[in-house]
Amino acid sequence: DWVAIGSVLEHFDGKTVTVFGTGRGGPNSPPTDLSQARVLALRGMETRKYALGDLDSVALGDPGLLAPDLVERKQGEYTAIVPHWKDQERMLALYPGTRFVDVTGDPWLALQAIADAGQVVSSSLHGVVLADAFGLPRMWDWFDGVQGRGFKFRDHGTVVGAFEPGEWQQPDVQHIQQELRECLESVSVS
Repeated sequence: DWVAIGSVLEHFDGKTVTVFGTGRGGPNSPPTDLSQARVLALRGMETRKYALGDLDSVALGDPGLLAPDLVERKQGEYTAIVPHWKDQERMLALYPGTRFVDVTGDPWLALQAIADAGQVVSSSLHGVVLADAFGLPRMWDWFDGVQGRGFKFRDHGTVVGAFEPGEWQQPDVQHIQQELRECLESVSVS
């Protein structure tokens, strides 16, 4: 039983599972007891702050940062617009003439469209994470409909470097990617 990726940590009891890079949606739920879980990684320091257990030495980073291990980047010149699934209409109207990534469609097509972009604008955390994974300039476009009022973006920022809506950034995440790969390599297959 694995829990990996996404803002779901507060939605399970933390027992007899392996946790790999999962985060919380916000600070308002009670802390998750991970003292009986095998925790390989958590998304960021904010998630770690709201989890119970011996977690000080646990790796930090969203597994989406390993996307380059799944698809090959073919450099493009376009701006990829990656909306939160609830934010499609607003972003389509706000960014006409750009390449819209349908996050509700085929995940492989969405992943390749982000990988091949020249830059990314996203109201979805994983649009930001994937841009970081491929070393692309990216900007967080604030959308009120995303749970946690920016919590999960800021959680990711505790690992890659703090960022706010409207700021273009291009963090270097190679060291984080390596730590996440090492976490997976340390898991014995039985």
